[in-house]
Amino acid sequence: MKNRFLALLVKILAIAAAVSVVQALGLMCLGYNVPGKIINNLTNRLKSPELHESEEDMANYPAKLRDLGVFDNEPEEALPQTVVYKLLTDHFSAPLPQGKTVKKAMVLGYDGFRADAIGYVMEEEESGIMRIKSRGGKLYHAFAGGIPGQNEQRTVTGPGFLTIFSGGWADYHGVYDNSSVKNDCEALFTEFPRQGVRTLFVAAWAPLFTTIYRPDLTLAVKERLPLRFQRTEGDFETYALVVRQLLQSGGANQALEPDTDIDAFFVLLHSTDDAGHSNGFYQNPNYVESCKLTDAIGYDILEAIESRETYAQEDWLTIIVTDHGGYENHHGGQSVVERSIWLAVNQAVPMTEEYLKYARK
Repeated sequence: MKNRFLALLVKILAIAAAVSVVQALGLMCLGYNVPGKIINNLTNRLKSPELHESEEDMANYPAKLRDLGVFDNEPEEALPQTVVYKLLTDHFSAPLPQGKTVKKAMVLGYDGFRADAIGYVMEEEESGIMRIKSRGGKLYHAFAGGIPGQNEQRTVTGPGFLTIFSGGWADYHGVYDNSSVKNDCEALFTEFPRQGVRTLFVAAWAPLFTTIYRPDLTLAVKERLPLRFQRTEGDFETYALVVRQLLQSGGANQALEPDTDIDAFFVLLHSTDDAGHSNGFYQNPNYVESCKLTDAIGYDILEAIESRETYAQEDWLTIIVTDHGGYENHHGGQSVVERSIWLAVNQAVPMTEEYLKYARK
């Protein structure tokens, strides 16, 4: 256990510093083992040709997802992304299983990770998504963008992740695009801390902090909630921060006292979306490698959870989810490749109307 702990710390230190090829190579010269995926991703900076999806590709997309053979439901019974909120609130309100002393949760959000991109990581040895599957978890078709003809919303990050964290669509939380400010509805960032659940939100994308979730940041300070909003400079810093927090008590956390352990983690990784916007979300090499790298980060975060000294006494809900898909080099519309998303979770989700149509109003 100690050797694995030290190896993981060395790895995250190398990754956290690897903002350029030169820095990564420098770390290698110093004896750090920088993973090959990091070097490949950093050196592949040249713009690759954009590949385009035909109308036939779009029409065959559900069949393409079905042919992957890894999902535990059919595209026609996709879960709404709102269901993540219900799974989390159900988890923290349920009695502790025998032998467990505390509830914990980890939500990993892979920004702009298309549903067919699951095919890029299926055979990877270090896949967070497939790690959940291999340990008895489930992988489900899900959907973003609201209910067609009723309360459609843009398939972009602001509305997408707030829908996940609030349990309602944009007509509930008020965020219709990436420039909107959340209304006064309760989301998990305030709801959990008010119940005494020590909560950490980590991401690199600035508008989440400066605009969309600003009311919750203000409220956390005003009420001295056990809540920490942490903006990083990128996914590698997010990765290092979260693994350190999992493996050791850490830091003065806003209204959290030093050495406070965290109960609920909300962690967003954005490099997949960046790669899609740069060169396209459809089969471009940079996007494929970014999906693999992001999911490898997820793998290590899940491994860090299981490496905790107190893991045997903890009741963990672990979820990996994406906020939207992508078309060409953009997203925001209602096409099947933008609406189709996925949800990996370490427990089964009942395929009942309560879950299939869940939405707070």
